[in-house]
Amino acid sequence: MTTPLDLKGLQSLLWNFAGHRTVTTAAKCGILSRLARSPATVNTISEDLELAPEACDKVVRALVALGVLEYDEPIFRLAPDLEPLFNQGPDDLAPFLEHSHRMYENWGENLETWLRTGTWPRRERQSKEVQNFGKAMRGVGVRTAKTVVDHIDLEGVRSMLDIGGSLGHWAQAVCEKAPGVSATVFDIEETAAAGRELYRGTEFEGRISFSGGDYLSNDLGHGFDLIL
Repeated sequence: MTTPLDLKGLQSLLWNFAGHRTVTTAAKCGILSRLARSPATVNTISEDLELAPEACDKVVRALVALGVLEYDEPIFRLAPDLEPLFNQGPDDLAPFLEHSHRMYENWGENLETWLRTGTWPRRERQSKEVQNFGKAMRGVGVRTAKTVVDHIDLEGVRSMLDIGGSLGHWAQAVCEKAPGVSATVFDIEETAAAGRELYRGTEFEGRISFSGGDYLSNDLGHGFDLIL
């Protein structure tokens, strides 16, 4: 049962946006990725990223208060459990934080219009936005996929289809657990093309294929042992 809020609880709720925005802005400006490479002083961070030193100092101290960073004067470092998440590889969490930053703006900007009119403004997403969304979903989903797949019985599974599978992180988790499985990931063509490029030349290139189209109207194939 949800506990009704009092004034203190309401004030705390209203200030939650500040923590979210501080973290996502730090990710967007490169602070988290920079500290994932090595601990650093404020001066080093601001110089490396071309940030305003005083503002950078306030933001990194706010990140310490939020538990994102640790501080041992004069050095700032990422919290130990967060450090491997910002590895600048295909599983990097930074794109998800940047997506969350944009989502904060787009969602907040349109919420009042939707409430007053019942219509949510929509626009065509640009190619770069589609690619960034795919990276964001992979960054936040790759670890969840591994955890969930560890609890799936894959005995007898030789082929799988992942509908709306983005850049293939669920397919990869299945293929890692079951070496005999081949996977097809179905998503829009731009995402499928990015997925093909991501796995080109890797150990999964021959096992994870990407098919592009509209899952509401295109043939998804048949004969799969597992469909996600």
